[in-house]
This record gives sequence, C-alpha cells and structure tokens, in this order.
Amino acid sequence: MKIKKISKIVGYKSFHDFKWSDFCKAADGSEQSFNPFNLLFGENGCGKSSISEILKDITKHTPFSDLCSKPTSVELKIDSNIHTYNGTSWNNYLPQNSILFFDQNFIDDNVHTNGERSNERNKHSQNAGKLLVELDAEAITKKGTEEIKKQALDDFETANYTKLNQSFLPQDLEIYAQIKGQNDEQRNQFRRTNVDNYKNTNDTIEELKVRRTQTVAVSTITTPSSISLNVSVPAISSLEEIFKRKIENETVLKASEQITLHIQKHKDFIEKGLQILDADQKDNCPFCLQSLQGQDDVIAAYNSFFNQEYKQQKERFIDDINALKAQLKSLVDEARNLPIVFNQTMDSIQKVWIDYEFSKVFFEKVPGSEEKSENENLTFFTERKNINDKLVQISLYPEELVTLELALEELKKLDNSTPSYMQLHKAIEEHFVNMTSALNEANRYIQSFAEKFELFKAKYSNIETIVQEIEVKQTQLSDLHFTYQFFEKDLFNKIAEYNDLATRKAALKEEHSSAKRDLETYINTHAPTLVLDKMMHFLGRFNLSFTLQPHRVTNATVDIPFAFKIMDANGQERNIKAGLSEGERQLISLAFFFAINENVADKANKVLLFDDPITSLDAANLKILSDVIFEQVPAYSQVFVFTHHPLFSKYLSKKENPNPNKFGILKNVPAFGGSFIFFDAARDYDLHNDLKNCHTGLMASAMAGTLNLEECALRYGHLLRLSVERFIKNELLMWNKDDNFSVITTNLKDTQSKIRRLSDSDLDNIEKVFKYCNYANFLHADKEASSALNELLAHIGNYLVIIDSIRTPVILPSVVLPPAIGGGTS
Repeated sequence: MKIKKISKIVGYKSFHDFKWSDFCKAADGSEQSFNPFNLLFGENGCGKSSISEILKDITKHTPFSDLCSKPTSVELKIDSNIHTYNGTSWNNYLPQNSILFFDQNFIDDNVHTNGERSNERNKHSQNAGKLLVELDAEAITKKGTEEIKKQALDDFETANYTKLNQSFLPQDLEIYAQIKGQNDEQRNQFRRTNVDNYKNTNDTIEELKVRRTQTVAVSTITTPSSISLNVSVPAISSLEEIFKRKIENETVLKASEQITLHIQKHKDFIEKGLQILDADQKDNCPFCLQSLQGQDDVIAAYNSFFNQEYKQQKERFIDDINALKAQLKSLVDEARNLPIVFNQTMDSIQKVWIDYEFSKVFFEKVPGSEEKSENENLTFFTERKNINDKLVQISLYPEELVTLELALEELKKLDNSTPSYMQLHKAIEEHFVNMTSALNEANRYIQSFAEKFELFKAKYSNIETIVQEIEVKQTQLSDLHFTYQFFEKDLFNKIAEYNDLATRKAALKEEHSSAKRDLETYINTHAPTLVLDKMMHFLGRFNLSFTLQPHRVTNATVDIPFAFKIMDANGQERNIKAGLSEGERQLISLAFFFAINENVADKANKVLLFDDPITSLDAANLKILSDVIFEQVPAYSQVFVFTHHPLFSKYLSKKENPNPNKFGILKNVPAFGGSFIFFDAARDYDLHNDLKNCHTGLMASAMAGTLNLEECALRYGHLLRLSVERFIKNELLMWNKDDNFSVITTNLKDTQSKIRRLSDSDLDNIEKVFKYCNYANFLHADKEASSALNELLAHIGNYLVIIDSIRTPVILPSVVLPPAIGGGTS
C-alpha cells in the first residue's frame, strides 16, 4: 500500500480549501507524489497533526473527535484507488494498523500516562499489551488463530442457535433410542406403518363423530331391492296347441258333449218317448206327441245349436291367440324397461352412498398409496356401466319374436298353414335366458350394495355403539400420538442432528480454548521478553543510565497486560515520571514503538508515520533518531516524518538511497484557502539561471505591460546577493551543508579546485559585487530606479562572466578531465 497524494482537504482546522494539484509541483510543472521516504516540514499549527488525524480516521485507528468540526470533504489517492470522505464517512476504509502512528497519543495510551504503571484500562500496561497483540507477527498469528477458532465457534453457534437450544421430551428420546440402530428403509417402514395407522385411526374417529349425528337418518335408509321379471316365455305346448287346434272338430265335439249331457240328463224321459214310438206312434213325437213331419225344423234347431257353439269356439281361439301375443308383447316391454329400472335403482343407491359417505366406511386403499382417490365414490360404481350396457343390449328381442306374433295373427284366418313355431320359440327362449342371466348379474350387483346398506345401518343407527367405538379408537390414537408426532416433526433427524452439532460444538470449543491458552502463554511468557530485548537494543544506541526489566501485573483484566520496570545502575527501580527526564521517557516510548513494530506482520504493506517524535531530545539524540528512522525505510511500504524542528529536518534530508521526498506545510489565511502542502524544490532553485535571464525577464514584463523597475531592482538585487554568498561558501570554499558529505569530500579531493581558476582581478570583481550587494543603496528612496537598475545589471553582468568561466571545465593538454563536481545547485 502506498499513499500517493492528498488530493484535497476542505474545511478541516487550518485547511480551508487545499488542492494538491495547485501546490505540489516541481519546477518543470510536473505534479509530485509521495515517495517511500517523505519528510514534511512545517511550523506549529500549520496542519501536520490534522493530516495524521485524517489518516487515523481512514484506518479506523482513531475517529475524528466530536469536540471539533469534522472535515467537509477529503480525498486521498492510495495506490490506484481514490478514497473520499463526505463529512460523515469514507467511501472505502483502509485496513486497521495499515498505518503505524507514533505521536503523543501513542505515548499516552501505550507507554506512560502521567507516570503511572497500572493494570487499569488506559494505563500503559493495559494498552501496551493490547497493542503488542495487535502488532507482533507471532502474536497476530496466534491471536488470529484464536479469533478464527472463536469466530468458528461463534458462527457455528449462531448458525445453529435454534437447533442447539431445542429440547426434546423423554418420550421422543426413547423413540429415538429405539430406532437409531435401524437403517433408513426400516425407519421409513416403521414411520409409514405408524403414519398410516395414526391417520386411519384419526380419520375413523372423525368419521364416527359425523356418524354419531346421523343415527336417526341412517335408520330410515331403505335397503335396495332386486329387480324381478313379471313375465315369462309362453310354453311350447301352448304354441303347439294353438297352432294345431281345429275349430270344427272342437265345435262337433262340444255339440256331441252337449247332446250327451242332454240325453244323460233326460234319459228317463227319452226312454219313455222311444217306447211310445215303438207303439206304432211313429208319426208323432214321442215327447210332445206332435207329428214328426216337421223334422226339418228340428234339424234346423240342432244346426242352430251347432253354429252357436262354433262361434263361441272361434272367439275363444282368437282370445287365446291374443293372450299369447300379449304375453310376447309383455316380454318386449319388460325387457325394454329393465335398463330404466336398473338405473333408477342405482341412482337411488348412489345418492344414499354419497350423502352418507359410504366410501369412508367401505373404501379400501391400494397398498402403498398415501391418500384415498379423489373419485373414491366412483370406485364402487365402475361396474354399473357394464351392466347397464348389457341390459340395454338384451332389451331388444330378436326378429323371431315379431315373426311369431305375425304367425299368431295369421291363425285368426283359420285357413293358414302351420309355421315352424318351434324354431321361433327356441330363439325367443334363448334370448329370455340371456336376459335372465343379465338381470341376475344386475341383481347380484344391487345385492352387494344392499348388504353394505344393511351393514351400515347396523353399525351407524345405534348411537351407543358409535360412542363406544369412538372411545376405543381414541385410546388407540393416544397410543400412536407420540410416535406420529415424532415423525411428523422429523424428530429423528433433529435429534440426530442435535447430537452431531453438540459433538462438533464441543470440538470447536476445545480448539478455541487450546488456541487461547497458546496465545496467553506466548504473550505472558515469551512476547514481553522479546519486546524488552528489542527495546534495550534500541536504547543501547543512546547514552542512558538505566535498563528495563519485565513487570508481572497481577489481577489481569480482559486484555493481556504488558509492563516493565525501570532499573538504574545500582539496581534501584526508578519511577517513570519522577526518575526520568522528558527526553528519556520519549526515548522509552520510541523504543517501545520500534520494538513492537520489529516483528510486525506484512511490513511491506504498512506505513510508518512519525508526528514530531523529538520531544526534549538534544541534537546528538536527534541525529541517532534520524538514523533509526531512516533504517526503517527499506522494510516498510512508506515512511512519513512530520516535524517543525529545522535541525531534525536537516538530519533527515541528508539521508540518501532512498533520498527523502521533501514537502512543506505553510499556514495561510482563510481568504487564500488556509494551510497548504507544497513540494519543497529549494534545492533545485538555480539562482544563476535567474540572473542570467534577467534581461529577457525585463523584456517579457515590458511586453506584457507589467514591468516595474523598483520591483525588478528589488528582485534581482537580492538574487545577486544570495547567489554571491552561496557561490563563495558552496563553490569557492566547497562547503555546501545541503550536499551529501561524500560530495563535499569529493570536491575537497578535486585537484581542479574552482578557486584556482580565478585570477586576482576576478577575486577583486567578486569582492566589489559582494560589497555592492551588502552596502549599495540601489533601493534607496532618493535614488532613481533606472540608474539603480542599470548599475545592478552591470554588476550582474560582470558576476556572470566570472561564474561562467569558473564553471567551464578546463581542458589540459593531452588530458581530458571530467567536469568538476560543484557545490550543487542552489
């Protein structure tokens, strides 16, 4: 991670409206950015701590204080990302401890607070231990392991909170123990059996409750009756007699029978008459003694008697024919009526069946089916259509019946021939047999319902019987309830899962406890010694008269404590406040900061920031501290040093590889945007070049209409004086304090010393220019600006000739010398 720039700060303390792009530029106009090593110099109150506070807030190290206004807006460029603050929060925060801060707050929180060493919160032992855990790489690893284990335990408990906190009844645990050894199929079969029994028993109870309210109505249900045939096929003998009967024979027979009866009735009378006739009274009737000459009348009387009998026989014959025809017609009518009667009977049955829900009593589920059929009422009536179809088909007699009817009709003519009535009768009789068979099937079907009706009535017409059955079923249901609920609530899997989760929780808890013990052992035993050793290594670079020893703090609080004692050369403990100077306490604070960061994890992605770390340090200790800070640069992503101290700034600015990137912070009035950060390009300022271009500068100002002679005299006069002073000190005397010492020594070793290139007249001219700059009154109010400027330009010209000659490399015969290393640019 690298902080590239602070793009803007608006409305925060001394910064009112700062934009990086306006101020942080090099001489060539290119925008500068922070490097691995950065030095920011500024006086007190310019805003150094404000920048530190901004970086603390974005890393969640310390939020902006509520005691003053928070920034209106801030924008930082970190790596390739833009981080913005909108007055309340950042769009993207940095990881905590990605920037390690050393400032007064660090000292107060972690090393000493008013000189007290205490185990209470906000005392140095407490916060020091907490910081040690946060920064020590091994402690972080162990703490990370402990947190991972703790988080795993917490996540596990949170994710399974409901399951881990559920309770089970003893009966449920007994059922679980009973079947936990079974395989899935066995448990499923056990469940299916119980569920079926439970549901069936429960359904039966509900059904019985309904039946209990129907007892009166059930007793009035009419049991369906069988369908009967009221006709039969005429006997073959009847047909044979009718087709063979002769009316004349019958008539003579009847007449003979009548005469015989008459004679038998009047036998005595007739015998007396015949005796009279034998007595020679033959001409007279023996009965009435009248003449027998009127015999024709007698014969006519007998004929009349015969004809009357014949007529009666004929009428009887026709009646017998019509009776046979009527019997045949009844066969047809009855056959056609059978489907109608059958369907009427079935409609009545089906209505009662549905109204009283017979299917719930007589329905039998298909094995393995979970639910009854949605059309379970229709299950019992599937044969109805088949039987009806048979009855419809059998309701139509064959053509032989019509033929027989016609033959009977022909008999009435008395002169017809006898047809083959036996074959006709056989066909009709076969059809009647088939019809009777279909009817029997229909009646068996109806009877099957009649039996169910009787069973239903017997079962549900007596309320006491129903109540008793309900009680029996409820007892059975109670016995099945726990097992049913066990599976209904999926308690087998829940109990099994609970047992598994409890086992896993116990394992996670033990893992966390082990990691926590490991961390505590490291922090309490190993880490303090390591930190103190590193602190003493740092303090050993300074001339101090005390050492540090571990201090075991009793009654530890939540955080792991870390403390030390300060011992003098005589083995006496010193009080951290009364026994040490402010500078010594500062060095102890720095020692602790460097020690805990020595083993910090992922240094290459962390930033060190020092905010004026030089409290009460003398010049010698400032030099040592600058060395220690510079030694940290290669290990970290970046190092920032904020300081107001010029000497400390000079020490740091002389460091090389990497060279510090220098920035300044200037306080400014609100009207001009308040404080601003700027790129410190003073080392790159070429005074000589500005003097050389003074004439073109004058021309450019004149052409732009902005030339002011007094301003130019003031500007170039002071530039000339500064350039002369630096030339004498840095180049002639070869002592440029801004140069690295290796450059100075190189110049001293240079046999081509610049002072050797000057003639006596050159030195005289330089002396004249130097005196002119120090004593001339070219800016005096009474002196004309144009003459003062001309004099100044003349001195500048003479001075530049000398400078150019001395800076031009000298070419010796046969030897080409490298350019002399000058004192650097000013």
